[in-house]
Amino acid sequence: MIAYALCGVIFLLLALMIIFIECSRPGIALSEVNDYTGDPGTTTEQKMSASNRK
Repeated sequence: MIAYALCGVIFLLLALMIIFIECSRPGIALSEVNDYTGDPGTTTEQKMSASNRK
């Protein structure tokens, strides 16, 4: 009996997780992607060579 109850609880938690994931991703497309991980105007090669110097 405990195994059946545990399976039911796990199933319920998985169902709630799926619902939460679906609701948290609205699917709105971005007009552009901004890259703020480096200095504006630098290329990927410049960023990579700067990180390799450290």
